[in-house]
Amino acid sequence: LPLKEPFETAKDRKTHSNTVIIQITLDSGQIGLGEATPVGYVTGESIESAIAAIEQSRKVIIGADPAEWLSLSLEMESVLPQAHCARAALEMAMLDAAAKAADMPVYQYLGGRKLSIVTDITIPISTPAHAAELAKSARQNGITRLKMKANGTPEDLPRALAIAEAVPDADLKIDANQAFSPKSAVAFVKSMDKAGLRLSLLEQPVAKEDIDGLKYVSDNVSVPVFADESVVTPTDAQRLVDAQTVSGVNVKLMKSGIRGALEIVEICRNAGIGLMLGCMLESKIGISAALHLACATGAFDHFDLDADMLIADQPVTGGFVRKGGELEVSDQPGLGCRFV
Repeated sequence: LPLKEPFETAKDRKTHSNTVIIQITLDSGQIGLGEATPVGYVTGESIESAIAAIEQSRKVIIGADPAEWLSLSLEMESVLPQAHCARAALEMAMLDAAAKAADMPVYQYLGGRKLSIVTDITIPISTPAHAAELAKSARQNGITRLKMKANGTPEDLPRALAIAEAVPDADLKIDANQAFSPKSAVAFVKSMDKAGLRLSLLEQPVAKEDIDGLKYVSDNVSVPVFADESVVTPTDAQRLVDAQTVSGVNVKLMKSGIRGALEIVEICRNAGIGLMLGCMLESKIGISAALHLACATGAFDHFDLDADMLIADQPVTGGFVRKGGELEVSDQPGLGCRFV
């Protein structure tokens, strides 16, 4: 899927979102849609490995009842333990089909209630001037929650200052995608403090395996620190909670799937730490699934569900209605998505 403009982070630069869209069909003819958008540096997956895992899953799901998606997900995990986004796609498709068969939206099928949420939009790594332009454009479209990508270079601070000057009322997050060392992350936040810029949170400042480094940053900065790449599975979340490492966790379906996301929500709620619901660069299918999860749980404090605004051509329509930064989930059966 082509992007509106290049999307650069500390880890890569994309001009397209490489994604796998799947369709399952019930005996009744009802279909379910799912999506896998692999990001190699997060889960080690690729388009090729996702497709291979989905093909392998046939032996588990063919002939099965999609209403049994939880037990089927567990079975797929035992067969395909490293196929994180592939299993997420299959869970989406099964829930979409099962909820359609029950004539209810997925959030209601999961026991939730309809909510509208407010998301940020991500400003990729770019010159300070272009970052300011993107921030102004977002503000003109009614979005004041902004997440700036950082890469641990001297240009990070001028970029943040340019965004703040362009949109003085912005709620600003910084996502470093592991770009800093623990000490340089602390120094960066202190430079923001000195410049009078108040962040709402700092996301994944250090290498995902550096749990001690995450704790060091959390203990020495004035803003909440959230983990992203450090938490792929519920086991990862529990490890960070036990070590009292971070203030919150960014949950993404492409990392944990729907079942795993529900488990991470429970772990974080029990520990009293914050929750963000994020995305990779999924189409409306993946974003809709995340919104249904938000409505099913009512658990999330922050939202980074902006991929639909970054992708130039969507393969599906429906799923939700966007009004600036506000997203309202569809009341149509299932995920509410249909091919264009």
